[in-house]
Amino acid sequence: MTDCCHDVPFPPHALRHYRRGTPPVTFARQALWGGATILQLRNKTASGRDLCRWSEAILPLTRQHNALFIVNDRLDIALATGADGVHLGQDDLPATVARKLLGPDRIIGVSTGTREEALQAEKEGADYVGFGHIFPTGSKDKPLPPVGTLALQDTASLLSIPLLPLAVYSWRMPEGSYHAELQALPSFPQ
Repeated sequence: MTDCCHDVPFPPHALRHYRRGTPPVTFARQALWGGATILQLRNKTASGRDLCRWSEAILPLTRQHNALFIVNDRLDIALATGADGVHLGQDDLPATVARKLLGPDRIIGVSTGTREEALQAEKEGADYVGFGHIFPTGSKDKPLPPVGTLALQDTASLLSIPLLPLAVYSWRMPEGSYHAELQALPSFPQ
């Protein structure tokens, strides 16, 4: 882990995508006004031009609110716009390559779905890992079943970097089960 994340407020208020119909810059403004400490711009279908334009507009907003700004998947956009970091998937550049390009002072997160992937991401220099999907999700097609809370707890116990659970809420879940399933994790906000 690099020194850049010692003061990062994990687990963050991370925004991985914006509500349909709400422009990302508007959504970022609302989230920051509501107290978000980290924003992650994630839009799998947007052009590089749009991602760059949005990032250039969101970054000064995060600076005004003393928040961090992470770009999903696109190291080129993170570098071009001066974002605080990048969040990489398993099919993106390895964290070791991203670290060479970003340097030691920016944040690298990596999405993982197994204990082995999480440990590898830490070994390659990730500052945090996203782990999951914990519960069923409709946000994208998943070839594998959810990993569940036991795998989450097991993996978290093996890492020395923060672990952020992915897909921890579903509209199909009974009210309150989100909190009940995750409250045993020491890093989860109570």
